[in-house]
Amino acid sequence: MEYPASPNPEQLALLLGQVISGQNSQDLEKYFKRYLKLSQCVPDLMQQMMQNPVPNVRQLASVLLRKRIMKHWKALTPEVQGEVKKALIDRITNEPENLVRKNVASLTAALASNILAEWPELLAFIGTCTECQIVAAKEIGLYLLAELLENPDVCNILKPHQEKLTLLFASSLDDASSRDIRKYALKALGNHALNSEEETPTNYILTLIPKIANVLSECVDNLDEELIVSAFEVFDSLIDSGQDITSNIELLIRIGLEKVGANSKLQLSTRECALDFLETIADMKPKILTSSPEMVRYLLTNIFTIATEIDDNGDEPTCVDMAMRLLDTLALTLPNKTVYPHVFELSSHLRANPQARMRKIGVLALGVIAEGCADYVKQDLANVVNILLQGLQDPDVAVREGAGLSMGYCAEHLKPDILDLHSIILPQLLNLLDFNNIKVKQKALYAIDIFCEYFDDDIEQYLPTLVNKLMFLTVNESDSKVKEMAVSALTSAISSAELKIVPYFLPIVRLLGDILQAADKEMNLKAMSLQCLGTLASSSTIELFTPYIADSVNVAFAFLSGEVLEQREAGFAFFYSLSKLLKVQIEPYADRIIAEALKSCEAQEGTKIEVVNEDNDDSDDEEAESVYKVRTVFLDEKTAALHTLGNLAIACPGKVLASMQRIEANLDVLFDYFHENIRMQCVTTAQQLVEGLSQLPGGIQNIHDYWYMKVIHNYMEMLVEDESKEVVIRVLEAIEELLKKIGTVLIPDNTMPLLIDQFVVLLDEGAACQKQGDETEGDHDESLMGDFCDTLMQMAKDWKEAFSMHFEKLLPGIEKFTRSERNMRDRILFTGLLADTLKHMPSVATKYAMNFAVLVERNLGGDDASIYRNTLYYLGVLCEAAPVLSSEYNKFLQLLQPFFTNTFEPATVDNAVAAVCRMIITNPASIPLESVLPVLYSKLPLKDDFDEFKTVIRLIVFLYSNPGLNLSVYNELSLKLLIEAVIVDSNDTDKYKIDTDTRDKAKALIHSFKGQPLLENLIAALAPESQNVLIKIL
Repeated sequence: MEYPASPNPEQLALLLGQVISGQNSQDLEKYFKRYLKLSQCVPDLMQQMMQNPVPNVRQLASVLLRKRIMKHWKALTPEVQGEVKKALIDRITNEPENLVRKNVASLTAALASNILAEWPELLAFIGTCTECQIVAAKEIGLYLLAELLENPDVCNILKPHQEKLTLLFASSLDDASSRDIRKYALKALGNHALNSEEETPTNYILTLIPKIANVLSECVDNLDEELIVSAFEVFDSLIDSGQDITSNIELLIRIGLEKVGANSKLQLSTRECALDFLETIADMKPKILTSSPEMVRYLLTNIFTIATEIDDNGDEPTCVDMAMRLLDTLALTLPNKTVYPHVFELSSHLRANPQARMRKIGVLALGVIAEGCADYVKQDLANVVNILLQGLQDPDVAVREGAGLSMGYCAEHLKPDILDLHSIILPQLLNLLDFNNIKVKQKALYAIDIFCEYFDDDIEQYLPTLVNKLMFLTVNESDSKVKEMAVSALTSAISSAELKIVPYFLPIVRLLGDILQAADKEMNLKAMSLQCLGTLASSSTIELFTPYIADSVNVAFAFLSGEVLEQREAGFAFFYSLSKLLKVQIEPYADRIIAEALKSCEAQEGTKIEVVNEDNDDSDDEEAESVYKVRTVFLDEKTAALHTLGNLAIACPGKVLASMQRIEANLDVLFDYFHENIRMQCVTTAQQLVEGLSQLPGGIQNIHDYWYMKVIHNYMEMLVEDESKEVVIRVLEAIEELLKKIGTVLIPDNTMPLLIDQFVVLLDEGAACQKQGDETEGDHDESLMGDFCDTLMQMAKDWKEAFSMHFEKLLPGIEKFTRSERNMRDRILFTGLLADTLKHMPSVATKYAMNFAVLVERNLGGDDASIYRNTLYYLGVLCEAAPVLSSEYNKFLQLLQPFFTNTFEPATVDNAVAAVCRMIITNPASIPLESVLPVLYSKLPLKDDFDEFKTVIRLIVFLYSNPGLNLSVYNELSLKLLIEAVIVDSNDTDKYKIDTDTRDKAKALIHSFKGQPLLENLIAALAPESQNVLIKIL
């Protein structure tokens, strides 16, 4: 059908009518796309909006104008522009149909948002409307104002009018004559708070909070959920804009929780708005919630009330999910001491309840707070684990499911501490795999997977049961999710077991082979099985896996040659695992693997730019918003490709060097990738490239320009500018690991000051990834600062005294973390940091000795035993590094005395013993040995902290080298300890880590007792193999 290029009014009216009726929809859509690109469409459509007798046509004309008016505005003559502005105000005033009037107002606001400074008549019109006693006029005035306030420029124009706005909105909120008046007033307030570029112009909204709260209460009584949501949007906007709502916080929390959050008459989505608001407060203004001791308890009590409602939503989001999400946020953002005791008490009451849903929440809550309250839960870990184990045995399935999920959360967030309790946890989790309930099995597998991922040698005792049960589920379970989780847990178990998995190799490899060769197996299960096969390869031996290499490599390449991203990810995962086994022998496959990996690095297929416009406008609209969308599996596949390149650099660096130019080009782009997972993997891959290519002849010079000109600067920039804590942690780990492999050449003298400057920013908690909040509660991430400390310790170890001048620049920031007002986690961490750095820099320890000594008194003078161990270690190291402190030994001995006379954890006493040993070795003249040695020897041998065993041996060697001391009373115990040291050291030098000089002196000291009955009797009491070792030594 032919349409007119430039329609007359009658033709345009007919065409608009056809659009409304749905006639020739595809042809008309194409026609209007062309027509709306003409500036003439504006006066044409304005005429239809003003004069057409059909309301639907007038409405459609206003909608189309809203899409295009700014696109063509500058092309219109000043006369036409003036006519349009005048006509819009006239149409709003005289339009009889409410819906059309709102659309015209929306059009007017869209235009005014860009030209309000040139349109003073509109502000005057809005003022007239809002002051009018006619309800419809006031409604449209507020509607216009709300629309305009979506634009920050309009908010700036209204800065001088706070007083008028206050009066307007106060009267509007009090106006019960029209629901829409209140609705648009709330919308306008929310937009003004959210879009104002400064806090001051919206201070007036704080004075209106009580009125908003009154409207909210009425809306709850009337079940007006739209206005309830609008009210909370105002509150959210106030928080987001940085306004201080402290004076109204109690009112808002009570309404949010009691009136809305706990109101089962309201839809779940409405109730979520209230709890989301509380989450926002907890996340952005946590100190507000802790201003009153009763506030947190009140919050938690109501959260548990919501969580224990009867809920019949099935698999849909429930009130339990909503409440537990808020609980998790409170645990993450508020101090442990204000959350954990209350949660534990409230959950205790629920666990004793005869109703299963109550008991489920009682056990689930303990897992939900495991991450945020990790410090306190770890201190009470045995008790918490026993509670969860009881939950796993509950007669009700739902309680067992909740306990299993909680155990998984605890396994994830309380490692490594929880791994020590494997003997009571893992058997029960394994028993749940026999239970005939899919959800219970899934929760058990989740926890088992995490346990297996981080296990050490202790996994060996569980392998028979673990492997058999996981293989059985993989073969026989009907639920595909359980099968996949079983394979994932099996992969983790294999990874931890390493060579201990060899006895189970054949049944596992056959199982995985059957899955990969079966035509009817699910794609995800096949992909996970190939990854598991790769892990099995890297955990076995070349001899064992060689018969399966050809077939498995063919499967992996088949996966890589396809377009299914899950399979490509699995193919890469297989090859980066295989490279660990084959090392340089993977070279025949390397070129093809590298080509596929680079293809994935360069791919864009999984991402797309989507144009989002509320009016569904065509994509060339300049005002349409662009949203970057990405498939998660696309990120996973790209991450796996990068991981493979890094592992190949370690295994066959020569092959990777040949493709280095293209690899560099890809990493240059991906270091700035929008998603943190990719940036994090770039950090690791760059580290592996440096490490691997440095193995080739020429060392780090093979990658000189890439490291010194690019990577190290990327790393330093990321430390302070990357918003992801995980990325920053990975950078710190990469620097530490490279220092261990390459040494001080890694960081040139001209780069070190720049790196130290970045460290200062981290200590000031000013990096982009660090939340600025209550510093006394450690709003930084524990892992972040833990890795930061590890990196500093490695640098001090490598540079030793040459690091002193740089370390001194960091001392003010370090000292801040040791103050008594900091949380205990910080104080423990940074006390340990000082100990492990100062021992390499005696000059710094001596220069600031008295300042450092103050920390000992402060930490040991407190009543929190968790800091004692690190402080005692710090005291010993400090005394040894700074002999000048011998004048303070009497004071230190007084501080140490309780650890020898009172009851403390064995490891704490061991640390006290080591501290005294170091003091004696450093300056025996300052120690009353005749009174100290009997007490010291009474605590030997060490009971727990065997890292300090070498310190005890050093002391014994030192004492017996002093001919003026009468040590005969200590001969037997001293000889026993010396004998143990040399015998163990002859078999395992890593256990006690005794240095060569001390070991030789210990042997000589034992030899000095040769021929004496004491030594002969001690030798006779040894096992035959130990006797042989000692006889050789003697």
